[in-house]
Amino acid sequence: MHALRLPTENGSEMYSRHVWWFGCAQWDHLQHLGITHILNMTNEVPNFHTDRLVYKHFELDDHHSVDIAQHFEEAEQWLEQVMTEPKSRVLG
Repeated sequence: MHALRLPTENGSEMYSRHVWWFGCAQWDHLQHLGITHILNMTNEVPNFHTDRLVYKHFELDDHHSVDIAQHFEEAEQWLEQVMTEPKSRVLG
């Protein structure tokens, strides 16, 4: 079994961390950090707490041959819009 790795604050309103799918499922921790939005760029991790969190989901295979760069502009635009919202915090 893999160790649970939860997001940690990095000094801004953007949180970044590789999180196991069951880590995203830990609502108490996400709520404690004030996470309001999640950028999910894999089809291997489901969207949890969709009634409480706003997602931008790119259903991409987690494989070195997948060109994720083609989605960067759309992801960046979404992040810029989210970060203008008061009290928004993103896990990506």
